[in-house]
Order: sequence, then structure tokens, then C-alpha cells
Amino acid sequence: MFLPSSPGAAAAATADPGLKRVSARRDSLERRVAELRVAKSTMAPDLYERTLEDTLVELATTTRAIHEREARRP
Repeated sequence: MFLPSSPGAAAAATADPGLKRVSARRDSLERRVAELRVAKSTMAPDLYERTLEDTLVELATTTRAIHEREARRP
């Protein structure tokens, strides 16, 4: 469902504590999206849509930060 990081991202994440932290945040956000989709039928539609949108925006921003960090690596 989500685009994977570059092939060397896992190795780079272990070498870069900042990248490791941002990658962990991305993983958390991906889990949150999955949880929201499961809970959709129990949530008010406007709350679901607002919460999902906010989470997806944060996920996109976090993913962009990961890609920018990876691009700066030597």
C-alpha cells in the first residue's frame, strides 16, 4: 500500500539515529492508518475522514523527510 524506502534504507536507518527515529514514526503512522480503516465502521464519518486525512498528511510529510535524509547521505 505504501511506497517502500530505498533498498539501503534499513541499513542507513541503523547508522543514522535521526533517520531511525523518523522511520519509526512513519511505521507508527502506517499502523495508525490501518487501525483507522478497521475502525471506520464504528466512527462518525466526519471524524474518520478528518483523522485519516490528518494522519495521511503527517505520513506524507514524514516520508518526504526520510527521502530528503536519504538523499543527503554520502
